Amino acid sequence: MTDDMSSWTDEALEIAVANVRWTTDPSQAGKAAAELTRRRRAFELERNASRRKHEDEIFNAESKREAQRKLFEQALADKQMAHATDLADKENKAALSVASATKAAACAAGFSAVGAIVAAAVAVIQLLGKHP
Repeated sequence: MTDDMSSWTDEALEIAVANVRWTTDPSQAGKAAAELTRRRRAFELERNASRRKHEDEIFNAESKREAQRKLFEQALADKQMAHATDLADKENKAALSVASATKAAACAAGFSAVGAIVAAAVAVIQLLGKHP
């Protein structure tokens, strides 16, 4: 066996570590154990990096969804405000029309009252004029 154990499979390394009692070179078992430890650490580092990348992707996706939700809510609020403003304008115009109609009706009632007073005065004058 050679000193470079990087080309060995994990199984071969584990066998070398397990057979330390029956080997003629005990340092080989130590080198195999060190190579296994190095591989496990490298694997763990890769797995942690992958997990962090995945968590970042999830966080970024959530941030993007949150930003899109806020934009949607703002657009909805703007649309509702425009609709409310339009309704308020229509209600204002309707109220002004009602006020104008009420004013015209009050004027008509006033003229009608004046007409009634004039008619009553004419009737009184006619009655007084018939009886000497």
